[in-house]
Amino acid sequence: MSNDTPVDESDRFINLIAEGLAYVNEVREVQPKRSKPFTSVRLSAMHGRKGELEYTKFDLVCRGREACELMKRHADAVNAKDGGGKRRNKVVARFRAGDLYADKWLFQGKPQACIKGRLILVTYLAINGEVVFHQPRDEQAEGDNPLPGEVAASNGGNDGAAEVADIVELRKDDPEFVARKEQLKGGGYRFQRRFRHGETDYQNVWVKFAA
Repeated sequence: MSNDTPVDESDRFINLIAEGLAYVNEVREVQPKRSKPFTSVRLSAMHGRKGELEYTKFDLVCRGREACELMKRHADAVNAKDGGGKRRNKVVARFRAGDLYADKWLFQGKPQACIKGRLILVTYLAINGEVVFHQPRDEQAEGDNPLPGEVAASNGGNDGAAEVADIVELRKDDPEFVARKEQLKGGGYRFQRRFRHGETDYQNVWVKFAA
């Protein structure tokens, strides 16, 4: 009997999920004529090496309750502009989005494109370098903390924007692993799965940022 028999997936829904770090460009309330109003968020998600970042545009409908409340609460900071129309604040978020699809259109004769979908979760938000929201660690899997560079990115990505006070390596085979882990947490250290400081790349370290 062959093991290559196709599996019937007709009764299952497979979602496409994206997670990343992005500048929050706009938070707006949309009021369709024939349906309920909803909150929409425009993001510029970052990818690539530091100094060579590229951006992918997302236009997302808020669906996660906490994510919606967070975006609404800080909408004024996101949308604030100076007299020249430039954004006053740099707002950075770590986000998770689903139900993704590509959308394209013409604007003044030029092709435009973005990824549309639903904003499911926001686990981190910083405004001009100040962290205003960070999902409690006990509500995340270990290591699901702000991505390396989040604090620096919220300050515009400048070197030294996130000054490091200390870096601690803690191995799971350490006899006092649990006790030391709790001590680091209590001391304000954050677990980083991948972290770059200066010219050195670290993996699975605990980092304390300067106040």
